[in-house]
Amino acid sequence: MLNGYTNPFIKKVVQKPIIEEVKEPEPTRIYTIEFMLSLRTANKDRPANMALLDFPHINKRQIKTQGGIHGTNLSEADKFNCTVRELRILLNKLSKGNFETVSKKILNDFQYSPSILKELMKIIFMKATTESTYLELYVQLCKQLFKRFADKENKEMNFKNLLLMKCQKQFLKLKAKEEQDRKSRRQSQDSCSGPEEDFNK
Repeated sequence: MLNGYTNPFIKKVVQKPIIEEVKEPEPTRIYTIEFMLSLRTANKDRPANMALLDFPHINKRQIKTQGGIHGTNLSEADKFNCTVRELRILLNKLSKGNFETVSKKILNDFQYSPSILKELMKIIFMKATTESTYLELYVQLCKQLFKRFADKENKEMNFKNLLLMKCQKQFLKLKAKEEQDRKSRRQSQDSCSGPEEDFNK
């Protein structure tokens, strides 16, 4: 605008007020227990197009000595480790209330080989010598194992023979350790008494 002259070619820009759209907050959804339980039956089965997930903590419990989760064959070492793991779990659950149930599983639910039977003996020996509270239960379990595995020809499948050999080996080991401790104590006493004798002379 110059001296009252207005250029007709200039368009006036009218700024429209900016109106911000206010979104209404979504209502909070509250699910009842009945509704959640109703979904349980409808979603019980896995969808057909859903891949089978691989959970390590499930694998450890579901792998059996006969095969893996998906029916894959395991190596002999894996079968051995799985069997020993299951035996440890059962022995950790052993109590007065479930002794009959657990002992039957230990006796009947496994295919025993000489290596597995020897490993079972080692676990029971270790637990019996360190867990005095359950010593009576381990003694009863050993009596049943004596009857179950009493092969006189094959000593590797004779549980009593395996346990006696383990006890003898442990006794000799402790005896040798005690003799070594006595020998070291005598040497230390002799080394301490030496200077005093020279001083008294």
